[in-house]
Amino acid sequence: MWHITIKVAEKLPSRLRDSTDFKTKFGKIVWTDLVEPYFFEESWKNLMDEYDLLDNRWFSDMFEDRSHWIPAYFRDVSMSGLFITTSLSESENSYFKRFLNKNGNIMMLYMHYCSALEAQRHNYHKITLADETGVLPLKTSLKIEKHASSIYTNNIFKEVQEEIYASQSYCSMYKMEDQADESIYTVHDNVDGKFVVRHRLDDSYSFCNCNLFVRKGILCKHIFLAFRTLQVDRIPDKYISIRWSKFRILSAMVPGLELGSAPSQKSVIGNNQFFNVLCNCVGYVGDNQELREELLAALIEVEKRFSKEGSIESKIEAKHRLFNDFYGIAPPETPSVLPPLIAKTKGSGTGGRRKSNQEKAMVLAQKPMRNCKKCNTMGHHDSRNCPTKKTLH
Repeated sequence: MWHITIKVAEKLPSRLRDSTDFKTKFGKIVWTDLVEPYFFEESWKNLMDEYDLLDNRWFSDMFEDRSHWIPAYFRDVSMSGLFITTSLSESENSYFKRFLNKNGNIMMLYMHYCSALEAQRHNYHKITLADETGVLPLKTSLKIEKHASSIYTNNIFKEVQEEIYASQSYCSMYKMEDQADESIYTVHDNVDGKFVVRHRLDDSYSFCNCNLFVRKGILCKHIFLAFRTLQVDRIPDKYISIRWSKFRILSAMVPGLELGSAPSQKSVIGNNQFFNVLCNCVGYVGDNQELREELLAALIEVEKRFSKEGSIESKIEAKHRLFNDFYGIAPPETPSVLPPLIAKTKGSGTGGRRKSNQEKAMVLAQKPMRNCKKCNTMGHHDSRNCPTKKTLH
């Protein structure tokens, strides 16, 4: 969508290139995912007719391919955690560039790759700790918001919290109907219009035609309003996605991965036994100064041995042993083969994609202007590169 919408200004006729009204209306039609496809098609044709663009070839081609890029055609598709076209590769490249060295060999590549994975695991544990111990402030007094804060991760809870707050502040019940097998609630949304929530009586399942739960896996403000009418104080388990839950178990998704899984009973018993023995030793010593000094000396010796095994020197030695085992030979004191010099040859690229004139103009417009002493005007040039022509004498 970004690549298409960035070209709108270039494909417009000259009479509309400065029209902010057209761009505003075009954005409201294209970027919303709360309307049905038929409503989008009707709005698109009305907009093209209003600005006399029905015969424009580029807009006609984009309308023919509307099912590939307009969000209205993806309302029934799960898009939670979706990456846009190039974000996946660009994010990986950006992350691993912080660890990799282009002059290294294959062994260094492996070591740096392991360091990158360790950094990711550290970040994962850091976020998990924040989810398990952090308490975010509540915006309402509803019990369902408090329950949501206990089951969702912090980032997802902020989105769910906005939906709960909007259900109380911007939504009202317009009409309620009871049928044989379901209850129908028509919700008036002050921001997005009217929506219909259907609540099945046999399995207590609620569905809203805005399809937010289908796309992102979180409940919308219209369903939360229906829950308040039904006096539901807890989010049912059927609506809690494992992806957004604090208690997700990644080992079930990735075989052999133990990150995020609950500690085993054996490890818990081992930790309890360790602290029990340590506390018993301190209790046996009591106020006996001689036994206290003996216990302290023993703990100091254990600390020295553990710190030596975990010191930087021992880690470097272990890394050298890993290199020696990988190559089967110790490295020479003086290297005889050096990395080749980097030469920029023809066809190696410019280091990035070519920017259009519009993008260059947008970047230039963000830079501060300065006064040119030659033409005495404010602009993005100075006396050395002033565009005014020199007068010939």
